[in-house]
Amino acid sequence: LVPCERDGRLWLFYLLDGRCDPPTGMPWALASTDDFVSYTDHGVVLPSGGTDAADYDCYTGCVIDDGNQLHLFYTGHNPARRTPAGDLQVVCHATSDGDLTQWRKHPDHTFGAPTDPPSGPFP
Repeated sequence: LVPCERDGRLWLFYLLDGRCDPPTGMPWALASTDDFVSYTDHGVVLPSGGTDAADYDCYTGCVIDDGNQLHLFYTGHNPARRTPAGDLQVVCHATSDGDLTQWRKHPDHTFGAPTDPPSGPFP
């Protein structure tokens, strides 16, 4: 759960595990409230990137407001992308111009640990 407050309203981002068969990847969904009694379901706001994408699964992250734009950083995972050490997870980035329900992904900002770490002892 990733909470974000704007203008007196609490926005609650969460991982939507639909347990689909066949699997379709993990998206982020959103609900909001201003009284903790009634909630608005905004549905999926950050969809899976698809079967070939680094963010087939969109896992945990955070939302940051820099005063001009909103930034969503999240963990991307794709079980089809593996290294000899196991599954590869990366950090992904999306932005919004203020509407917490509309996000634009930036795949060119994706980064992760090197797949071939240096050998030998670390200084």
